[in-house]
Amino acid sequence: TVTVASNAFSLTGLSAGSYSAFSITNNGCTALLGSSVTLADPAAPTLAISTTAGPTTCAGTNGSVSFSSTNLPDGTYQLSYTGAGSPKTVTVASNAFTLTGLSAGSYSAFSITNNGC
Repeated sequence: TVTVASNAFSLTGLSAGSYSAFSITNNGCTALLGSSVTLADPAAPTLAISTTAGPTTCAGTNGSVSFSSTNLPDGTYQLSYTGAGSPKTVTVASNAFTLTGLSAGSYSAFSITNNGC
């Protein structure tokens, strides 16, 4: 169901996919649109390691990994990875964030999910 105002309306809540065969009927008269519309998901976010810093003391936990990203809006996310302490909450600002509080060790397979991507 749509509400028409000033000869216009919007379809909302649509997921990615192809939509076609639009029609609307008013008082027994039907208007048709033969063209199709394809909606795509936004580009998937990407991550890259910018810098790393090991703990400053033996058995310390102040190591860090700084990341740059693309297609990742500013906000708070859960960063999952292989290594001690996963997952951790990180705050992305201007496509960058830093994972902190790390002890010496190996860390890999970093991932963030944003809107299912």
